[in-house]
Amino acid sequence: MPRVLASRGIIRGIQDIILYLIGLMSSLPYNSNNISQLEAMLSSDRFETYVLLAGGSKRKALKLFKRNILLCHRLYTIIHVLEICLRNRIDDKVKLRIGFMKTIVVV
Repeated sequence: MPRVLASRGIIRGIQDIILYLIGLMSSLPYNSNNISQLEAMLSSDRFETYVLLAGGSKRKALKLFKRNILLCHRLYTIIHVLEICLRNRIDDKVKLRIGFMKTIVVV
């Protein structure tokens, strides 16, 4: 697993870990080495949920986990666009109600 180096920054370290995970998840068929690595990174408690759903099979559990990631990716994209549209509509209504110059910007 890649090490998160303070000099490179936390964000860069997280990006490295995500890329590493994607690489492991893409390397089918799963072998005992990459299953163990993924299980350690995901945490035993989280992974155990998928193992139970997969009837005890760690290979099937990883496939379920991968499908869950893909589903979440699709949903987050939709939710992200919806959130932007909703915020813009609220902002438009607030501007009409209290005026453009009085709109509060929250960062």
